[in-house]
Amino acid sequence: MADTPQHVGKYPVERLLGRGGMGEVWLARNPDLDIPVAIKTLPSHLSGDGDSFVSRFLSEARTAARLNHENVVRTHDAGTDDGRHYIVMEHVGGGSVRQLQEARGGALSPAEAVGIVTSVARGLEAAAKLSIVHRDIKPDNILLDEDGTPKLADLGLAKQAGQDGADLTGTGMSIGTPGYIAPEQALDSKRADARADIYSLGATLYHLVTGRQPFVGESAFSIMMKHVNEPLVSADVLEPELPGPLARLIDKMMAKDPDDRHQTASELVGELEALGLTSRGPSAPTLPRPTLAESPSSPEAPTEALAAPAPATMRPLAFRRFLGGIVDVFVTGLLGGLVPVGPDGFWLLFIPYAGLTTGWRGRTLGQWAAGLRTVNQQGGRLGWGGAFLRAVGCLVSALPVGLGFLWALFDRHGETFHDKIARSMVVRAARR
Repeated sequence: MADTPQHVGKYPVERLLGRGGMGEVWLARNPDLDIPVAIKTLPSHLSGDGDSFVSRFLSEARTAARLNHENVVRTHDAGTDDGRHYIVMEHVGGGSVRQLQEARGGALSPAEAVGIVTSVARGLEAAAKLSIVHRDIKPDNILLDEDGTPKLADLGLAKQAGQDGADLTGTGMSIGTPGYIAPEQALDSKRADARADIYSLGATLYHLVTGRQPFVGESAFSIMMKHVNEPLVSADVLEPELPGPLARLIDKMMAKDPDDRHQTASELVGELEALGLTSRGPSAPTLPRPTLAESPSSPEAPTEALAAPAPATMRPLAFRRFLGGIVDVFVTGLLGGLVPVGPDGFWLLFIPYAGLTTGWRGRTLGQWAAGLRTVNQQGGRLGWGGAFLRAVGCLVSALPVGLGFLWALFDRHGETFHDKIARSMVVRAARR
């Protein structure tokens, strides 16, 4: 834990706001204007490129300072103090969108999510006029002021296109956050342009309306490769009540090929507004969220590609799944009364019951009663082989004493043992 500096440059420091993979953010005051500011200091390992790094960093900070838009966190100053490189930003005291998600249980309403994303897209419109590419759009980097106005943070380390190759990364390096990174950016950050930001904003919108990141995995690398190679499960598969036009817009934003996405932020804003869901964003009185000082990590600090992703959990469905499981145990008991199999065979009846019902209709009777269904990781039918493998795994999960179900409480993605081995997931079923 680093000691709190008394000053950074001319700015008296009050306390640490947060810490991330690429720096620390401090709450300080502008002594001339007597207003709070946020100061990001870069760790020494990022200064190893000498004067070249410093000049690029200050150049990009100066570019960000030229950007004046209500939906972008302003950059006020930058400099070096006793070898410590820093940038001074507007302090936004309302918390991050990630904190808002946590306060709301994971997902926001479509109107609220579209309002936030539309505001960020308008900020990207302004950034495009200066050829700025953000490269790390995610819920942590969207802040809310006291009135609920969304503001995109962290333009101080963005890339300015057309700089004769000047960039904070080298060819073949990835910068960004695995859960939201565009496929071409995952392969090489130098390939990221405005369409990569649109992809990341689409991944953010996906997370906001479903409560789940588009792709999850056991490592940062595996998640990035899923962005590159795996098809996207449409958001309305996870949330069947989601408006179809919104789900299709997210699909377009997250197209693998940049040419298939919206080509500009202005084009995206037009389509978002055409949905008829646009709102300014959440209103301040309804936001039961913590302050930045209470957050364990800095919403303003960018995340390196090898940082651990935030868990994308299916735990909100846990109670429904529990009720469905009770029904299935009851149904298996009825079958045991009809078929003379003995006490041990009673449990084995569950395998053909769960396998047949899941492979045939995509759900057991218990899942039907709970409004759930089982799908593969692409959102389609699980298939007979996967259904029977899942049934066997479910039986193993139940014995002894449900340890396989308890697995989900400790698994970083909230998956049960049987969903993990069958590569399946349980989602809400559409109402008929």
